[in-house]
Amino acid sequence: MIGITTDGEYTQFDNPRDFYDSTVRAFSGGNGRAICHRFSYYNIEKALCYNLDTKNTDAIKSLFSIVTDNDEALTNELYEKMKMLEQNNYTNVILLNTVLGILNNAPANLKTGDASWNSSLGNAFDPLQWIYKEDDGIIKYDAKFKLNEELCLPEDGFYLTDERDGRMLHRLINEVPTYDEDCISIYTARRDNDDSPFIYCSSNKIKFVPTDNSYASSEKIFYLFEEKWYPFSGD
Repeated sequence: MIGITTDGEYTQFDNPRDFYDSTVRAFSGGNGRAICHRFSYYNIEKALCYNLDTKNTDAIKSLFSIVTDNDEALTNELYEKMKMLEQNNYTNVILLNTVLGILNNAPANLKTGDASWNSSLGNAFDPLQWIYKEDDGIIKYDAKFKLNEELCLPEDGFYLTDERDGRMLHRLINEVPTYDEDCISIYTARRDNDDSPFIYCSSNKIKFVPTDNSYASSEKIFYLFEEKWYPFSGD
């Protein structure tokens, strides 16, 4: 939820956000499943507040387009609502939180995933699927992914193979300034018992690995954008 500070800046308040009934029906998954954001709701708020305060209207419109995955009608609807803002008054708070409600429920930014993995992510980016290339040429991958022998992987590391993930990451990094370098982050780790690598991802089919049974890894991450692999380095 967005509010306004005494000195007239936009800020985040720690209040719960709800999904629309239609969203719950569309993404319900049964026991142990959750509705998951690719780009977290918290970071959507953070990016919106920052660019409201810096009056970066281009970045705000890009944020809308990214979260809706280029849904032009929805992006325009959101941007038209933003044009109704007056300078720092209570009406703005109501309007902004209406906009956030729409962004929170944007289908392109949602998926059904494992509730335990989703909780472990915090506010990190939640990719749909990934693979891992090892130095001996062996490729390990999440069970959801069907390995394509024609994939050309430039070097060792993690690869995010979903095109929507790539579009979102590329545009967030290049079009939406944020004040926090952790606003766009991806968590990777290895399991203690067998040293196997993984990405924290609610789509994982492997059993959830608690943090005390794993350690953070530093392997490179690549994402796919317009048929080219780009190194991910965060914001």
